[in-house]
Amino acid sequence: MLFISVSVTKSSIQEISNGLCKFSPTSKKGKWIFVLQTFVLSFTPIILLIIQNSLTFYDTIGWKNDIVAKDSLVGECKMLSNVILSLQRERAQISLAVFLDAKSGKSTNLTREYTNTDNALNALQWKIYGTEKIFRNKLRFQIRIDDFR
Repeated sequence: MLFISVSVTKSSIQEISNGLCKFSPTSKKGKWIFVLQTFVLSFTPIILLIIQNSLTFYDTIGWKNDIVAKDSLVGECKMLSNVILSLQRERAQISLAVFLDAKSGKSTNLTREYTNTDNALNALQWKIYGTEKIFRNKLRFQIRIDDFR
C-alpha cells in the first residue's frame, strides 16, 4: 500500500482591501463582508430597474387618468352641444312656423322639435352652468323653456 503524506505549512495570509476596509478573506468578518458585497453588487441593478419601472408606471397611470378625465369632459361637451343645437333648431323652426303661419293662416305642429330638444336635455347630466337662477338645475331650465314655448 502506498501512503501519501502532505505537509501543510502555515503561511502569512494577506489582507484584501475593497476600497472601504481591509479584511482577511478567510476570517469570519471577511466572509461576511464578501457575502454582503456580493448581494449588494448583484441586486443593485435589479432594484434600480424596479424603481425605474415603478416611477414609469406611476407616470403612465397619471397620464391615463388625465386622458380619462379629458375624455369625460369631451363627452359632456358633446352632450351640451347637442342641447344647444336642438335649441337652435327648435328656435329656427318656431321662427319659420311663425312666418309661414302668418302668411297662410294655418298652425304648424312643432311637437317633433320640442321632443328632440327635450330628449337632448334629458340625456345631459346637469351641472350648474352659470350664475343665473335658470341654470341652477335641469327642472328649472325645462320649466323656463316650456314657459318660453
